[in-house]
Formats: sequence, C-alpha cells, structure tokens
Amino acid sequence: MGEPEGESCDDVDKMMKGLDRALKNYDNAGNAYGKHLLEEMKRNPEEGIKLIRPSMGKAIRDAYDGPDGLGASYVMAMAGGPHESITAPIYNAVGAVYPYLTREQREAALREVLGMMDHNNYLIVQTAHTPFIRNPILLSDITIPRPHYGPGLDGENQGLIKKGRAGEEELKAGRYEDFESFAKECILPDGLFDPDVVRNDFIVGFSVLRSDYCDWGADYVRVVDGEFLEQTMRGIVSMRFAPRRGKETTTESIERGTARLKELLPESLHDRIEPLRLQADWIDATKFA
Repeated sequence: MGEPEGESCDDVDKMMKGLDRALKNYDNAGNAYGKHLLEEMKRNPEEGIKLIRPSMGKAIRDAYDGPDGLGASYVMAMAGGPHESITAPIYNAVGAVYPYLTREQREAALREVLGMMDHNNYLIVQTAHTPFIRNPILLSDITIPRPHYGPGLDGENQGLIKKGRAGEEELKAGRYEDFESFAKECILPDGLFDPDVVRNDFIVGFSVLRSDYCDWGADYVRVVDGEFLEQTMRGIVSMRFAPRRGKETTTESIERGTARLKELLPESLHDRIEPLRLQADWIDATKFA
C-alpha cells in the first residue's frame, strides 16, 4: 500500500516555520519603519507627516519582497492588503503624535492616513487597519469623514467585557465576570491598557465606560490614566456631535446626543460633555470628501 496523499509532518513543520519567519519579518518591517516615523514626527511634525505614506510603502516592500516573501504586488492583489503587523506600527506612530498636532497638521496627517486606506476595500480597512489604531483622537477623526471605516464596538472589545451585543437583542458573556479580574489582566499600574492583551485602547475603553456593555464605568474612571481618559472623551464627543455630510446639526439633535451620552457614561463624566462639544476640536468632514 502506498503512502497516503497529502503533506507529510515534515512538510507541515516546514510550512509552519516559514509562516513564523514571515510573520516575524512583517513585525520587523512594520516596527522598524514605525519607530523611525515616530521619531521624525516628534522631531519635525510637518516633515514627518510627509513620511507617513512612504514609510508604509517601504515597510510593505521590505516585508514581502525579501527572500522569504511572496512579493508585495502579489500579496496586495491576492490578499487585498498587507498584514496588520505591518500597518499597525505605522498608524500607531501617527497616533502617538496626532493629539498634540495643530489643527492644520492633523488635517495633513489624516489626509495621508485616509489616502492609504482609500486604496483598500472598506471591509479590509474595518478588519485589518482601524481595529489596530489605539489612539482615540486619530481613530475618531478617521470615522468622522469615513464612518464605514469604523471597526465597531462589538467585535473590537474582543469579548473582554461581560456584556456585549451579539445582535439586535441578544447578549453574550465576556471573558471577565467583574472589573477586578478585568483590570488585573488588562490594565497596567499606570492606568493604560496592556498592549499584549488589548489591541484597541479606544474601543475597549469606550466599551468599559458604556452602561449598555457593563457596569464597570465608574470603577474604570477611578483607575484610568487621566490623559487617556481625556482623549477618550474627546473621541466619544467628536463621534457623537461632529457634523457629517447629509446630517444636519440642530438644537434637538444636540439635546438628543447629550442625553444619550449621559445615559451611557458614568455620572462623573457628564460635566465634560458640553465643554468638549463647544470646543468642537474635530475634523471637518467636508475637507475629506
């Protein structure tokens, strides 16, 4: 009797080693260019912004065009876009500096980011780009002119929260039964999320604050890093009140939006809503048609 058809154990081992090597190569390429981009944006934001798209392009080519790669053109054509371990460090380098830029610099940086995303199917952006963008201000500014790029809350809180919406009415259990166990594993002593556990700080933070996902909001406010909480609130208020194409802002819509946020968020955050709304420090969607 002959050998059964199919790959041998040795072949499978070789494939797995090749996959591990490829993924490591992706990480190395993304992290190297992300680190360089971050340094340049901190040193000279306006010049650094010009490097956003070139940095992404170089990271993709380095990851896929090497001796173990499939070729960047082939991967982009067949997979629809690069692996998230390449794109995430570039986006998060931008996100680390983004809240501290001037309005004009933020618009320029966002134009570069959207310019990269707009070359992809929006489903690719939803699943392999925005789910890995940690900064609340950058992610909220992306979704104002491109709401269909938003990763959504249900999938991106990663099943960490004890109550998440699986459908219109159905509720599903999360990984943690109480805030203490959640905080022990997910929140570092400095009040920020552990990046080895949480891949999207803004989405998970927003989910923890929301009363329709869990009742941990007040506990989270007591331990979260103050600056990150402020950025999270800016992102939340921006997404709720920023004018969008085809959506008129009225006194009634403002009152309705404010009431909804007060229903969702812990009482200790209610007095932050109106000042942030009046500050209106969000992107003008009409500039990114």
